[in-house]
Amino acid sequence: MWNISGKTVAIERFEPFLPVEVLDDYDGPRIFTLYDAEGELNLAYWLDQDQKVCRYVVVPTTAKILDALRKGCLSLYDALNQPRCWLCDVTHQGELSTCQLVEFETVPRDSLPAIGTMLFRSMEPQP
Repeated sequence: MWNISGKTVAIERFEPFLPVEVLDDYDGPRIFTLYDAEGELNLAYWLDQDQKVCRYVVVPTTAKILDALRKGCLSLYDALNQPRCWLCDVTHQGELSTCQLVEFETVPRDSLPAIGTMLFRSMEPQP
C-alpha cells in the first residue's frame, strides 16, 4: 500500500462509513455514495487494499453528478476529480482507521479509473 501525504482529518467526518447507494459491487461495494457527518453526499471509489485495510478515495458529489454517471454522460474519473478529496482507509471489519485530505493529483494514477471509463461497461464507446 502506498503512503498518504495529506492533512489528517478526524475519522468521525465519515463515520459510519456505510454505503447509501451502491453503484458497483464486486467482492463488496467498490463505488458507492455515503453521507459525511455534516449530511453532505459523497462518492467513494475503491482504490486498493492490503491485509489490513481497503483504501477509498472520497469526494463530494451531487444528484446531478450521479445522474450523469448513471446515464453515461460523465466518466468516473471526471466525477472523482473534485476540489476536495479524501483518502480513507477502512478495516476489513468495516471500521474507518485513517482519513486524510489530499490533492486529487497526488492519488496514484494507476489506482484511479482510466480517463473516459464509464460507470458501466455497456456505456463505453464501441470500436
